[in-house]
Amino acid sequence: MINHVVEHRGVRHGLRVEIEKGIPPGKGLGSSGASAAAAAYAVDRLLRLDLSRKQIVGLAAVGEAAVTGSPHADNVSASLLGGFTMVGADFDVIRLEPPDVDIAVVIPDIHYENKTKLARSLLPELVKLKEAVLNVGNASRMAAAVALKDSVLFGKSICDNLVEPHRAEMIPNFWAVKRAALDAGAYGCSIAGGGPSVFAVGENSVEIGRAMSEAFSDAGVRSEVYYTRPSNLGARVI
Repeated sequence: MINHVVEHRGVRHGLRVEIEKGIPPGKGLGSSGASAAAAAYAVDRLLRLDLSRKQIVGLAAVGEAAVTGSPHADNVSASLLGGFTMVGADFDVIRLEPPDVDIAVVIPDIHYENKTKLARSLLPELVKLKEAVLNVGNASRMAAAVALKDSVLFGKSICDNLVEPHRAEMIPNFWAVKRAALDAGAYGCSIAGGGPSVFAVGENSVEIGRAMSEAFSDAGVRSEVYYTRPSNLGARVI
């Protein structure tokens, strides 16, 4: 992404970048997107490019393309802007303040080579109309939940009929992990990004995270549990 800036902005000097990151790569938590977002924000400030929001999101998406093969902006827009983001055509991003919810993220100790490529290869090229309609409905309800600051509706809208059933094959005991989260009081539970991490939304996040971790243990898989909340801060200089 920085090479792209150097090439297209006529930069006549070199740039040295050091990344210190606490996001584990290859776990579906937006690790590559975080790096791309941070680098885009840093180079914009450093070189005083004065990029618009759309331009900086598009620039960060160039970094994602280097990893995934296509310049998608779902992860980088959220990392850059914070909050709840929806990406339209030509990197037109809508940003909303998210509801105040507790989130448990469970990261199983499993690793796949070329995970992004594998996760995409599991998806069918054609989907049933009924399943597509259900997903559009849930996505619409989630956007409404954010606008209404309704954390319960937000969690219950986490229902995916298109991707989750296929990528679940990558995650040992996934359906039991999801059931454990819901039984522990989660409003909703699903795969984080391309997996294998799993996240759940609910009030009793500690109990929910413990139940999910125990379900992984039942399959002989160790896991780490993180507890978090939505951030509104986005990228910034510290």
